[in-house]
Amino acid sequence: MSWNSAFLRQARCDHEIFKLLRKANAPYHQQLHYLQMILEKLSKSVWADALYRTGMPWKHWAIDNALVYITKDPAYQRLLKMKNLKTRINRLSAFAKKIEVLAPANAKGGCNVEYPWLTGNAVIAPIDHENDFWQSFFDPRSTDMTSLVDLLDRLLRIIK
Repeated sequence: MSWNSAFLRQARCDHEIFKLLRKANAPYHQQLHYLQMILEKLSKSVWADALYRTGMPWKHWAIDNALVYITKDPAYQRLLKMKNLKTRINRLSAFAKKIEVLAPANAKGGCNVEYPWLTGNAVIAPIDHENDFWQSFFDPRSTDMTSLVDLLDRLLRIIK
């Protein structure tokens, strides 16, 4: 199995858990945690073989490049069958980046969806941060979450 295939398989597995968490109305930070992991592994599924061959560093900051690649690749364009694909992905890229920042490695010791962090003298657990910040990602007035989940659903179905 290639690195790309392994990351894609894991992204698909995480996606199934994400769908279960959404259906169960699990705490927002748990849903975001799985969404962040899906984005990271899906991105790595695009780049992993090349990164492994070249010895380039593995990073959490991968989604922007993967999404740009997808908008330029005619095969993805044909398979996704989405109108205004480049415009939609450009808009979703900013939203996806906000989710990527929630990975502990990107949060630089601050607010993240996986581990407790220190704020002043207080230790905060992600479960105790279930406030407007986590909820803002799921704002029903915004189509960002729905659009991102739809794009991920499509990508995870078509990528080989």
